[in-house]
Amino acid sequence: MTGAFDLVRIPQDEYEMIDPSSKLFTHFNMEDTDVIPGRTYVLARIMSSGFFDHINNTGVDPVLSFENVYVCKCVSVENNIPYAEVKPEAFEFSMKHIKDISTLKDAIRKRYMKSMPKLGKEEIENLGVAIATHEIIAQKTFKFK
Repeated sequence: MTGAFDLVRIPQDEYEMIDPSSKLFTHFNMEDTDVIPGRTYVLARIMSSGFFDHINNTGVDPVLSFENVYVCKCVSVENNIPYAEVKPEAFEFSMKHIKDISTLKDAIRKRYMKSMPKLGKEEIENLGVAIATHEIIAQKTFKFK
């Protein structure tokens, strides 16, 4: 039993950009997130991307790894934030490669152009972002039978 409420899926190539020494981690999503402050989540690694076709409501789930992953408690969430309104302090605990609005846009486009290929660059940017900050409480490997 993990004690976790749900998963937050992180692409493998971004996982190593999390700084566990800070004990806080801010994750950005496109548009909104369904994580809830006070709940515990496992940050699963996306080993191979899935996709979602929002027009036809079809898709394929990503392949996930639960080896050497972080367990976190969500401490705050903001949804539907236009990029221009993302405050500089939002980047304090973000992944090492996301340090300003420009690098945030790059990361979100890269992530969602793979997983939602029918969305264009402008459409992705117009949706804004969700900002969820988590407290890293453990690092574990989970094995499922």
